[in-house]
Formats: sequence, C-alpha cells, structure tokens
Amino acid sequence: MKKFKLFALFLLSFVLLGLVGCDDGRIKIGILQYVSHDALDAAREGIIEGLKNNGYDTDKVEFLVYNPQAEKTALSSMSKEILRKSDMVIAIATPAAVSVVAEAKNNKIDKPILFTAVTDPVDANLVDSNENPGGNVTGTSDMNPVNEQIELALELMPEVKKIGIVYTSSEINSQIQVNMAINKAQELGITVETATITSTNDVSQITRNLITSKNIDLLYLPTDNLVSSSMSTITEITEELNIPTVCGEAAMVEKGGLVTLGIDYKELGILTGEMAAKILSGEKTPATYPVQRLEEFELVINKTQAEKIGFSIPSSLLSRASKVIEE
Repeated sequence: MKKFKLFALFLLSFVLLGLVGCDDGRIKIGILQYVSHDALDAAREGIIEGLKNNGYDTDKVEFLVYNPQAEKTALSSMSKEILRKSDMVIAIATPAAVSVVAEAKNNKIDKPILFTAVTDPVDANLVDSNENPGGNVTGTSDMNPVNEQIELALELMPEVKKIGIVYTSSEINSQIQVNMAINKAQELGITVETATITSTNDVSQITRNLITSKNIDLLYLPTDNLVSSSMSTITEITEELNIPTVCGEAAMVEKGGLVTLGIDYKELGILTGEMAAKILSGEKTPATYPVQRLEEFELVINKTQAEKIGFSIPSSLLSRASKVIEE
C-alpha cells in the first residue's frame, strides 16, 4: 500500500509539473519598466489599456512585467530573461530600452521591441531615424516642450535671473533636455546652474547645495527617472527654501512641483499599446512604423504648493491651465 501511495504521489507530481510547463497559447508580451514612479507607472497602465482596446486582452495576452528599480545588474539580467520568455518586448524609459535593444542585437534576437518614455530614440541609438526606424525596434517619444517650459519659467517669474537644474548624469534623456534648457535660457538672458546626481542618496544634499550656494531663483526639473522618484525629497527642500519649480511632467507637479507644460504619460502608453497591437496583427512592421509622439501638452499648476512657498501664480497662467491642483 505504501509503495502504491508513493507511486501515485510521484505520478501526480509529474502531471502537475507538466501542467506548469504547458503553454496556454497566449501571446507573451514582456514589459520592462526601468523604475517605479508615477509617470512610468501611468505609461505601463496605458500600454495594457491600449492593447486591450485593440482586442489584445488577457484572454489573448499574458503580460510579463519586470522592474529592476534602476539597478544596473538587475536591469541586465532582466533584459536577458524578458527576451527569452516574451514574443514581444515593450521597454519603458530610455535606460530600459537601451539595455534590452543592446541585448537583442548582441544575441541576434529579432523579436519586435517597442519603447516608450524615451526622449530621443535616435540619439540613444535605438532607431536609424524617427521616420524609418529600421530593424525590429520602434515606439513613442516623450520629448518634452523644453523651450516652452523655459519660457513658462519666465512667465511664472518675470524677474528670474538664475535657474538651477538637477538631473542624473548617466541618463541620456536628461542630458538632452538640459542642453536644450541651457540654450533656451541663454537666449532669454537667464543664467543656468546645473548639479548632477548618481543615485537617490545624492538628491537631498546636492539639491540643497545648488539652491543655497548658487543663489538660484527657480528650479527646473526635467523628465529624469531618479529626479521623479525623489520628488518628495526635493519638495521638502523647495518648501523650506521657498523655491518655485518648473517640472518636466504632471506627476512631478502632483508630488510637489509648482507647474509644468507637459505630456500625459497614460496617453503616451495608450499610443504605444495601439502601435503594439498593429504590429501583432501584421498591419505594421517595426522597421517602417515611424516613432510616434503626442502633439498636445497640458498646463498643470499646483496652487496648493504655491501657497506653501508664498508664491503668487500669474492670473494669465491660471486662466490657461488644463488642471489646477488645490485643496
């Protein structure tokens, strides 16, 4: 009897292992999100929504979501795993896209790869051009209206003489925005002081030092992953020192920034999901599917934050705002 029970248990285990290994026939879409913060979370939600809206719901698709939380070793290993397990990969943010595309090229993997929340896909060597990407990679850009954001800073504070910028030195997307901001500020006669961070541990000291030692009037924060993840820390400092902030996107304003003219990352994700659906259906191929971007920008103002730092928002901005945050 014992032998029979042992045999039955072994047989049951074998059957269960077989079931675990079975493929249920659904398309496997891997989503590689570089780090958790509101903008990238919204993009991920939008991707899934965009696919579902176009017939690719969980009955047809299994979503494999990976997030290395900006840790380089984890990003590298996850890039390998997601390419091995997925039929299509969607990378969120420039570092994630660069990692997974490099891994695919190194191993001659030609699965379709899409990206979103990438500032400049050409400069990041993800595509040949935005119009004709080439290869198996395409997606959506979150290039901000940086020039207009610096003009917004001047409208917000007409007396501004010096702007400070905090950004991550290793993020290509951030460097591009900073260069654009410096050029536009110089054109408007505004001095720019910059400070770079390498991890969230740097943010408090470096931000405080930039504001106090350089005597800046206003802080500009680009769409930078580490900066976005550290908005609560930055907000504590700007509240204490009464410094207004112009941000790269709306989620940063909701976390304590003052104002932005930027894109809706949920909508950007939806657009990316729609692109993925067209590639899955065979209607489009990545090589000839141009990189897409949103054409409309939202003016978002945090009036509650303005009151905390004793700052008066010009009525000309309040009257044009798409959204005003107030208690």
